[in-house]
Amino acid sequence: PELRAGQRVMAMAPDGEGDGAGDARWVPGRVIAERHVDGARQFKVSCDGYDSEDDVWVEAASSKVRLQQAAAGRHGATHATHANEEHAAARKRAEERRAQGYSRHREAMLSGERMAD
Repeated sequence: PELRAGQRVMAMAPDGEGDGAGDARWVPGRVIAERHVDGARQFKVSCDGYDSEDDVWVEAASSKVRLQQAAAGRHGATHATHANEEHAAARKRAEERRAQGYSRHREAMLSGERMAD
């Protein structure tokens, strides 16, 4: 199966989080664009629960992205449930990162420091 714009995928988490044993954490996402660079096809992948600045361009044959299997039967339902849990966890981490950024910005404002944009 080949990637194309609009397709649901599983992608390596943009923040590089894993289990500490070298295994990357996979999160659900979507292919949002396609381009050709020096004759090579690339796809822009947006991961659920992450901001647009975390979107990445990957080569067509990249091991960082794989097609998300359609939920079918008992095993498909398990996969879909796992994907939904990953989505919820990714959204929570994104909210925490935004809150931490807001807290750092607020502290800097209160102390009179300037933060880089």
